[in-house]
Amino acid sequence: MAKKYLAVLFACLTVLMTGYIFSNSAKDAEASHAQSDAVLEIVKPILSQVIPDKTDTDSQKDLAYYLRKAAHFAEFAALGFCAGIFAAVISAGKKKSFFAAAALYCLGVACCDEIIQSFTDRTSSVKDVVLDFSGAMFGVLLAAAAVWLLHHKRGGNAQCPN
Repeated sequence: MAKKYLAVLFACLTVLMTGYIFSNSAKDAEASHAQSDAVLEIVKPILSQVIPDKTDTDSQKDLAYYLRKAAHFAEFAALGFCAGIFAAVISAGKKKSFFAAAALYCLGVACCDEIIQSFTDRTSSVKDVVLDFSGAMFGVLLAAAAVWLLHHKRGGNAQCPN
């Protein structure tokens, strides 16, 4: 019974992450940059401890650019993790078949993400698909590691959480 609840939970989380990603894609450039700038203001005090404070405009734009790329990587890593756990739960006993299912789903979301952006005044690129997919694969690998750890913690008797 717990397996069923886990499958429903991670299916819902996967759908919610996909919706969140698509909602961010649908924002125009001005709204997207405003959101990035707001986050930048929050993380600036933390970053100033690690990176020397650069107040020139080019440095601020660079920092905002890398923050946006890191956010894409992180949101796709979360998507990959959720999709990976969901696929692992529903494909229990089929070894590593969940890697392919979760990876293909995430690749499809990354491609759709860029297509949605092409309808706004934002740019879309193959490089962004690669970055998004890299984040997703990181998340899928985290999911695989979690499943593997659970499997070995249980003495090798479990394929996925029950």
